[in-house]
Amino acid sequence: MRPRPPAPLGPGTRRPRGTRLPRNARPAPGPVVLSDGATELDLHPLVFAGDGSARQAADDRGATFSYPADCFGTGRIAGAEVPCISAAQQVFFHQGYVPQPHGLADMRALRETSGVDTHF
Repeated sequence: MRPRPPAPLGPGTRRPRGTRLPRNARPAPGPVVLSDGATELDLHPLVFAGDGSARQAADDRGATFSYPADCFGTGRIAGAEVPCISAAQQVFFHQGYVPQPHGLADMRALRETSGVDTHF
């Protein structure tokens, strides 16, 4: 996959097992703009379990969002291989809402780079 504008990637930040998520972590803390000033990546801080599944803080009350182990894959950023959410999981995450322009661009990028079918 390639980074955006807008990015189809959801790379996970691996943290030591058992590390607590900060209370202010959000499901989507916001895009990181790369040094080119135009490319954005959506980063999601995750805590991985021994079985390869992960969890992410969902709110300030301690709720979490779970990621199954089989939803992870790899992508490339500036030629470097990085862990990320699979194309199929990205499509799944983009269901159930009216897409914004960046969501449409994400799905178009997934179709072009991964050959997956999307619902919009």
